[in-house]
Amino acid sequence: MNNTYLDEIQKFRLKCGQIVNNPYVQLIMVGFITINAIMMGIATYDYIKLNPTLSNIFDITDQVFLIIFTIELVLQFIYHGYHLLYDGWLVFDLIIIGMSWAFQSVQIIRAFRIFRAFRLITRVKIMRNLILALVEVMPRMAAIFLMLLLIFYIFGVMFTQLFSEVETGESDYFGSLSATLLTLFQFMTLDGWSGITREIMVTNKWAWLPSIVFVFISGFVVVNLIIAVICDAIGTLDEQERAHLE
Repeated sequence: MNNTYLDEIQKFRLKCGQIVNNPYVQLIMVGFITINAIMMGIATYDYIKLNPTLSNIFDITDQVFLIIFTIELVLQFIYHGYHLLYDGWLVFDLIIIGMSWAFQSVQIIRAFRIFRAFRLITRVKIMRNLILALVEVMPRMAAIFLMLLLIFYIFGVMFTQLFSEVETGESDYFGSLSATLLTLFQFMTLDGWSGITREIMVTNKWAWLPSIVFVFISGFVVVNLIIAVICDAIGTLDEQERAHLE
């Protein structure tokens, strides 16, 4: 009797696993996550927020999606049991869904419902590989970021000392170390750095030199170094996958 009962439970678990991990079901879930994320974006527009009927429809639809995602997670739990906690991707899903239920009534935290879109990472293989690559290169990335912080600090102190007295209209680009660091971040992202440089060149004709040096080091060398490290990690993962398939 007990063996029959256990066999039935095992069959039920396997059936749940077959359903929830079916490629077509997973594809449908990707579609649901995508549609849910798009609807959250549309819901931010005034013609939705100011229309009680439409707003209510969007809220109900969001709730339906949350129930669907919860059912999927429950099926995964039935199939995996407590072993679900050993699967990082499923734990990530559990946290996202759990937070969605826990903070429904808190308006500020409800804004973070869009984090559900991150669940696409657990469904799309190429995105999973990218995350795995980032985790793999964390030590090297940390070293690069420490070097970048050092570069920022050195140039931040230097630019503040050189240009803190320069008149730049209403904008205080180099008046303090914190303002200088923000300006240097603009330089690194190439956001209007040439315009700022021309403003300080009115008083200091040579100001182009340290500006170009910083942009070259931070915007080209360091950023491309980060990209190279990530690409190398992705290439290594691809090689490991090919070796595993062979």
